[in-house]
Amino acid sequence: MVMESLLCRHLGEGTRLLNDMEALRELLATYEQSIQRKDQVISNLTAGLQHHRNRMEVQRSFTEWKLKHNDVKREVLLSCFMFFCERFVKCVRNNICVWLLTTKYSQ
Repeated sequence: MVMESLLCRHLGEGTRLLNDMEALRELLATYEQSIQRKDQVISNLTAGLQHHRNRMEVQRSFTEWKLKHNDVKREVLLSCFMFFCERFVKCVRNNICVWLLTTKYSQ
């Protein structure tokens, strides 16, 4: 009788331990899946950040090029404007001189 009760208790305890081990295996599998998903999310975020960083670098380079290009264009236009202004002033001065020489005010 004592042997039977010990045997029953031992079998019950063994079954309980097997059930606990199975539950722990399932928990471990769940944790592993969770970790894999988190790793995948981290990888996606890292790739997204790198893509964004590259895109920002290209935009920065383009903006610098465009600013330099606009400065060059501004310099060219300014030099052309100054050239024509100087010519216009010379023409105006010459015409005023000619006008003064040909009018009665010059006498």
